[in-house]
Amino acid sequence: CDWRFEEYHSPLPFVLYSSCVELMALPQKGQLAGKGLIDAFLTRCNSMPDNEKEVWTYSSAVGLLLSLLPETFRSSVNEEIISTAHQTLSVNPDASSDWDLFGDRQSIYVLALLHG
Repeated sequence: CDWRFEEYHSPLPFVLYSSCVELMALPQKGQLAGKGLIDAFLTRCNSMPDNEKEVWTYSSAVGLLLSLLPETFRSSVNEEIISTAHQTLSVNPDASSDWDLFGDRQSIYVLALLHG
């Protein structure tokens, strides 16, 4: 066994931590990198056919990354949820339940990302 990788008992933590280091090493601010990660996730999910398993896999992966990154990266998730709620309320001002507020596909993906 190579001594460099003994602290990681499986490949998953190694990939997660390596990805976090790569994201934190970007020359952009954390909010921009987090927003880019969310935009990439939403673009990918909107371009996929209705394959729920892939959507949940992607949302879990991006959610894990965001949960391991510093707060500046995660703040873009809060902004995305707020903007999605505002967009939905502007279209449906009489939303009385969570399903009315978050019933479209884009909103469901944002909530899946939050849950992931």
